[in-house]
Amino acid sequence: MNLFFTLIFLMLSTREKIGIGNLTQKPEKYINKEVLVQGKIVDVCQGSGCWVLIEENKNKILAKSIDHKITFPKDSKGKIVEVRGILRGKIKSCCDIKEQEKEGHKCPTPEYFIEIKQAKIIE
Repeated sequence: MNLFFTLIFLMLSTREKIGIGNLTQKPEKYINKEVLVQGKIVDVCQGSGCWVLIEENKNKILAKSIDHKITFPKDSKGKIVEVRGILRGKIKSCCDIKEQEKEGHKCPTPEYFIEIKQAKIIE
């Protein structure tokens, strides 16, 4: 790939961060589109680490790795995270049945969540 196409690709794949409040107040604008958010982890999956609840200015959204390729340390609560993914909505549960059957494991059932494609904890 030459430098020109590399720069164009980077420009297209780099997105401006969207406030979590914008996602939760106007989800129809972002549904099934790529979003980039940053916020504080206020909860994390204690099963496989496949989801985090992110908060920014008292607004919260769940971010979930559907294929479990991206997982978070169980002690991530309180850290800042940046997540890029697709806003999804209107689901029954964001966890598969095997995960839900684990003893003591609760899977959230949000109205909207971000299907994680990339994530980075900012120390």
